[in-house]
Formats: sequence, structure tokens, C-alpha cells
Amino acid sequence: MDKNTMRGGSLRKGAIVCIDDERSVLLSLRDQLGWLLEHEYTVELAESGEEALALLEELAADQISVPVVICDQMMPEIRGVDLLEKFTRAIPKRSKFC
Repeated sequence: MDKNTMRGGSLRKGAIVCIDDERSVLLSLRDQLGWLLEHEYTVELAESGEEALALLEELAADQISVPVVICDQMMPEIRGVDLLEKFTRAIPKRSKFC
């Protein structure tokens, strides 16, 4: 997915990362979470585990906190729970949903 998710302005508290191989699900999450949390968080989207890991590295390099990751369980290349385990090692202090 392109990098123009919702990161346009300044980040106040961090980013919520949504991962799903179905674009329509991601766009729905972006719209709903963005509407509810636009003043506190940016919503970042990834369509694959590989893209999500790259996004996580980019956010970490930019020192952007990731308090919540919402991840699809059934993706073609990696199960959501396996991806979240990788995230947990990189960012141990955050909530996670699968």
C-alpha cells in the first residue's frame, strides 16, 4: 500500500498499524479509526506481513510509537499471530489484536 495512508500531519501520540491482505478491510479500518482518533493517532496500513515489518522499521527509525497493531489472522504468507510475535520482540509495550 502506498505511504500516504494518514501520516500527513504531526504525530501527537503515535500510530495505529492495521495489517490485512484485503484492501477493503484496510480502507474501512482507516476511515473508522481515522474519524474516531484523528487528533491523537495516525493510522498506518499494510497489505502484507513483509510490508508491515518494513513499516514497523520505518516507524521505529522515526521514533514513532505504535501503541496498537490490528492484524488479520489469515494472510497468504504469514499468520497474524506469527507476525504479531515478531512485532512483540521489536515493540514490547503495545496492545495487539488479531
